[in-house]
Amino acid sequence: PPRLPAVPPPPPPPPSSTTGSRGRGEDSVIMGNYFAQSMMVCCCAGFFNPNGEGSKEYYETLGLEKNATEAQIKKAWKKKSLEFHPDKLAQRGLTETPEMRATLLKINRAYEVLSDREKRGIYDSLGERGVDFKEHPERVMNPEVMSKMMQEADSSARCNVLFVILILVAAVLMWPILFALRADGDIDCSWGIVWIPLWIFYSFGLMLAFTAVAQVGS
Repeated sequence: PPRLPAVPPPPPPPPSSTTGSRGRGEDSVIMGNYFAQSMMVCCCAGFFNPNGEGSKEYYETLGLEKNATEAQIKKAWKKKSLEFHPDKLAQRGLTETPEMRATLLKINRAYEVLSDREKRGIYDSLGERGVDFKEHPERVMNPEVMSKMMQEADSSARCNVLFVILILVAAVLMWPILFALRADGDIDCSWGIVWIPLWIFYSFGLMLAFTAVAQVGS
């Protein structure tokens, strides 16, 4: 069975220029971002990065393993970028082609993502689409892109979505039944139990809202 993708680590706290400690607002933003990324990994990894295939290309572009250090990433980037740099090509008597230019752009993009701790964590878990969603949510929310993601999603991701939908539908349908039975005295339970289905439904909605706000705020 496919391994559960690792949750990206929270970004390191920026140093404070005054007291040396973070305020409550800054702590909330950091934890909000971490929660949003954790939710994306747990719920959407199968859509953004089916079977982990979307988090290999950048490493292959730089000729690295996934456990490469920051120093190894920088060294590989310098070597690859010099190989396709226009000036170096001219020194070797070569003319830059559109394919070479595209390769250089891909090399620079790979270094941009892998050299950033937060972006690399997202890439390792959610692939290129996850990083793109972090930077440009509107691109991923495009209906055509979402339709393609649904088609390419692995079976476990589709099962998860179906399972969540069934739970929410069951919660909505169960509440009025429990309420009516409790009001008529046909069941002997506390009112707290009666409200559990709605709590499940609203908790899921609040969780999505919090994730969306944290994502936009980042």
